[in-house]
Amino acid sequence: LEVVAEKTGYPVDMLELSMSLDADLGIDSIKRVEILSAIQDRMPELPQLEAEVLGQLRTLADVINALGNTTSTPEPKLNTVSLQTAPQPNEPIIRQVVRVTPLTETRTSRPIRKGGRAAVISASEDALAANVIAELERRGVNAVAVAPGNACGAPLDAIVVITPQAATDDFVKKAFASAQSGAEALRRSKKGVLATVSRLGGAFAFESLAEQANPVAGALAGFAKTASHEWRDVTCRAIDIDSNISADALCDELERTSPIEVGLSERGTVALELAEEALEREPFAFRPDDVIVVSGGARGVTAEVVETIAQSPGVSFLLLGRSEEPKAEEVWLAGLTTEAEIKQAIAKQSASKLTPREIGEQCNRILAQRELANNLERIRNAGARVLYRAVDVTEPAAVIDAVATAREELGPITTLIHGAGVLADLLIEDKTAELFDRVYDTKVLGLRALLDATASDPLRASVLFSSYTGRVGR
Repeated sequence: LEVVAEKTGYPVDMLELSMSLDADLGIDSIKRVEILSAIQDRMPELPQLEAEVLGQLRTLADVINALGNTTSTPEPKLNTVSLQTAPQPNEPIIRQVVRVTPLTETRTSRPIRKGGRAAVISASEDALAANVIAELERRGVNAVAVAPGNACGAPLDAIVVITPQAATDDFVKKAFASAQSGAEALRRSKKGVLATVSRLGGAFAFESLAEQANPVAGALAGFAKTASHEWRDVTCRAIDIDSNISADALCDELERTSPIEVGLSERGTVALELAEEALEREPFAFRPDDVIVVSGGARGVTAEVVETIAQSPGVSFLLLGRSEEPKAEEVWLAGLTTEAEIKQAIAKQSASKLTPREIGEQCNRILAQRELANNLERIRNAGARVLYRAVDVTEPAAVIDAVATAREELGPITTLIHGAGVLADLLIEDKTAELFDRVYDTKVLGLRALLDATASDPLRASVLFSSYTGRVGR
């Protein structure tokens, strides 16, 4: 409890073992790791927690029980979580790019169990999905079609999501919900298969984008890669194909166990790998008349990027963020700097008794306002002109209005940086539709709104911030 109090700022006497880490205390996945790391620093004899255990902790009592279940440190496993996550001082930044590489070696096969049941999630009247179902039946698997949004049912030996080439956001969200519904049944099979199939040209669009394809079709590959970390006994695959790949060839690939990402096309079979590569070309040069629109640009890592760019003479910014524009703080906050001090003051000033989560939310808003005001001052001090607007990037009309104001006051938009994002980490089976929407919509719908708002502007560059989770899973 002392460690939790130190890391969250809540007084010890406010904490109860029955409190939910999320609902009562507002402790997200990053803070959870910080707390467990601090506990293990104090008591190194305690065991490290495996990934699925870490994600399943619900209350402070669960933390105690999980750490007290064994008296010795277990042998490390492949997916054991290392809680020592702080970067080392002066740790070099490694630049990596995705490479498409031919896959020629012989690979291990593990057919879907004969007599087993496979759920094929696809859009209605999808010819490829119908052919896959027929081919799986020919191979002795009881394959059934599942409409996006419907439950997969049980028992279950395989889930195959076949995304339309012209995929929609609605399909992605409903297909995820369907696959999510089959998680427990699939893991019970012990040798189950989860596969997402996209049709972006056979190399996940890293070489070229297939005609008529929507990049949204690649969205669920990250789901398969994350499932590979969470569902230990399930073979997880993300497969991309071109239009010439037959159902027979696709079913052959469903029976293989690796690699997680593989592309099939007339040109052959390929895999994706991350390769270190130095930046050899000349840096992008900002000009004195550049007007740069940045979502999520006033807080976090994006603000650090903006401050660096602001040192280029004459540049101007429109910064879009969720936080309200900075305003004068309450008098009782004067001189309070630490999270613990602010939380204690909030509890003291409140006319009614607040829960720890309510106190935490108020504290977060105060800290966000301070960070925002400080960052805006730093960016302006670097010499840039700055407009800040509190805008939800998923609302196209609001984005269009903000960009129009910037265009009128600063000039045509020349650069777009989309850094806005939402952190809402949970295990796959615990992810709600609301949380999925918040994360997905901020990135995808937000980007569409920004592109639409700047469609008539002379853009010279666009930069998109994503997450490593989409590349390697989590």
